[in-house]
Amino acid sequence: MEDHMNKIISRVGAVLGILFLVSVLDTVFAGYMEPNELCRIFPGKTEFVSGKISADRIPALKDLTFVADSPLITVDYVEGRGRMWRGKVHVAPSVQAGTYHFKTLLRWQKPSEEESQYTVMVFRDEAAYRDSLHSIFRKYLGFPPWSITAVTFPLLVVCLLLSFRLSSQREARLNQKGLATVFKVTRRKEGCEVNFGFGEKDGIQVGDSLMVVDKSRQPIGRVQVTKVGADYATAEVDLDLKVRPDCLVDKEKL
Repeated sequence: MEDHMNKIISRVGAVLGILFLVSVLDTVFAGYMEPNELCRIFPGKTEFVSGKISADRIPALKDLTFVADSPLITVDYVEGRGRMWRGKVHVAPSVQAGTYHFKTLLRWQKPSEEESQYTVMVFRDEAAYRDSLHSIFRKYLGFPPWSITAVTFPLLVVCLLLSFRLSSQREARLNQKGLATVFKVTRRKEGCEVNFGFGEKDGIQVGDSLMVVDKSRQPIGRVQVTKVGADYATAEVDLDLKVRPDCLVDKEKL
């Protein structure tokens, strides 16, 4: 029952881990591909925008103005600090779907190539809006990838904690029976090295020869302990022995 539960938690954790990784990559990719000075909007709607001017500073908010390539695009500035400004761009209900631009500058300045240009993309329907997005989650599922990241991360942590707790409980019961799980197998040209859950607390010493058994408790071969820690030990084993991370070390068969 416990092994079945551990498998379920592992599979759920694997799915959550994949979703978490994909959502993070999707967030990074969409952020990299998305221009800073871009606004997506529907006719008759208002969106917050921000940018900076080419001048050294904005003297006062009232000194800001804009030049747009359509009279149906207007900008209302709400904040100006240093060179940075924040405002609300409004698109008239009668505007046609398409791409428009505006530049922010001081009232006494003339529009020039030095001024950064803000792009306003107007969409008539949700399908066209989604098709313009770089995020896979937003394009095909309708929600931002960071929401998947925010949901999967705590669930992934819970799965990892539950898996660790179940594994610890299982290992404790095995230790009471004189058994320990082989949790790592390292194969090299000169030999094979295994790590298992017995240590100084279990009376294991360097030089001990221990029996390795499979899940059915059938003997596989012996290992020679080369290093002992408080909770784990390392041992050498012949390359021809089929030792895997799910094998067990039997302390009673010294």
